[in-house]
Amino acid sequence: SSGINAEWPLRPGALRNIKIQIPITTEEVEIFYTSLPDVTLFSKSADLKKLFSEKSIDIRTANDSNNDVIGFVLWYSHYSTWIGESTVIRHVIANDNEPDVMKMLLSAALKCSKERGIQRCDVFTSDQHLKDVLLSQNFTNLSSKEEWDCYSLTI
Repeated sequence: SSGINAEWPLRPGALRNIKIQIPITTEEVEIFYTSLPDVTLFSKSADLKKLFSEKSIDIRTANDSNNDVIGFVLWYSHYSTWIGESTVIRHVIANDNEPDVMKMLLSAALKCSKERGIQRCDVFTSDQHLKDVLLSQNFTNLSSKEEWDCYSLTI
């Protein structure tokens, strides 16, 4: 185990009134996601809704004191004969790439995975802001590619 702390310390003066919660539907996540500048839209919105309703994926949102979505994390479980069951995080997105919101969302996904007995988490990303957060939280970059990297953490 990496000794991960599910309650990573936030920077002094960081956002304090943030709630991490399970959304009832994917609509609020889609509305938030499509409102961000410079992002590609969910290409398969119907598939996202189907996976969410079948509980094949997990989503947590970060909501501010007005209950507006300011970020989300989306992940699923994956089984490999090489490493066993792992969590694959596909999206960690926050307004203004706020690192503390990203840390809170990552913590929520890791806590849920650990409670399910999952020992490993992988994050695939090309976003430099997220890469910086992952490295600051002891994730290891397993990739040699420059654009899309895979970061891994033993929970």
